Amino acid sequence: MPALARGLGGYISDQPHDFTLSNATVLDHSGRLQKGVGVRVESGVVVEIGAAVRGGTDLGGDWLVPGFTDGCSHLGLFEIGAESSTRDDQDKPAITPDARASDGYNPLSAPVAVTRMAGITHSVVCPTMSRLVAGQAALVRTAGHTLQAAVVREPVALCVSMGRDGLGGDGAPSTRIGVGRALREWMAQAPEPRSDEPRGRRGRQAPSDDDSELSPADRITRSLR
Repeated sequence: MPALARGLGGYISDQPHDFTLSNATVLDHSGRLQKGVGVRVESGVVVEIGAAVRGGTDLGGDWLVPGFTDGCSHLGLFEIGAESSTRDDQDKPAITPDARASDGYNPLSAPVAVTRMAGITHSVVCPTMSRLVAGQAALVRTAGHTLQAAVVREPVALCVSMGRDGLGGDGAPSTRIGVGRALREWMAQAPEPRSDEPRGRRGRQAPSDDDSELSPADRITRSLR
């Protein structure tokens, strides 16, 4: 879905549709700036792009770019930050690994439309990081009227706050030392990964080959250093 900064106000459907944009400024794959470019989309797929594409919505030379993805936000989890009755971004306990951001996400939230008009078409929505284990993040699109239409994938990450950011929530530790201890204690209770699962982050080498005796929490701590 192209990031069109006008004409898409309010709520939009996630269903593919046909449209044409013309007279746009684009930066192609080779880094070359092109002006007066048009794009024709059929059933949500770009079928033609170039100066020969005319008609549809005239962008008047405005930029046309792929939709941006916000890597971490609380979009759709509350309307007004200072008004507690609108907040669905966290639970009270300090450790809530089973809390899902998608359960609090509102695809009809007013900030979703505003965010979309700024060119952001997807966002990784996270519970508020004010406790040790805040919960599970979800990848959502800024289109669609329902959770089923808006949520692309979940979970995409487990949100853990280290240092003093991990001091919030009921029953939380009171110091950074306590945060480290509580994380190790919680991770020690987690099941070990299967032997056929790759170790380390995908695309990133595991810290070493001699960490088999480390606890899951210590492995995470080492990988972050």
